[in-house]
Amino acid sequence: MDRLYYCPTDEKLFYIPNNYTNGSGDADFLIKNLQEGIAVIRQFLPNAKVSTNEITKSSKYKYMWYFAADCKPENCPAEAFKLNNQWTMFRWLQN
Repeated sequence: MDRLYYCPTDEKLFYIPNNYTNGSGDADFLIKNLQEGIAVIRQFLPNAKVSTNEITKSSKYKYMWYFAADCKPENCPAEAFKLNNQWTMFRWLQN
């Protein structure tokens, strides 16, 4: 799945949507995008507590948002790109 990653170092499953989550600042648009991002994580981890934030420092993802949840290696979905152990989630996001 595009932009779905698993970080074994942090044991985090995270997703970066293709679109700018906040968009126009319209609250209905923001809520819709937040719900869509959460739904991607919950598709694989139905009961996960999902965190989200804007990426403010990155050469590739700046001003985009990420959605993340704790995920043990045995629950990592096959659809996720697995980072190698030299990466943390935040190093990947900020690179």
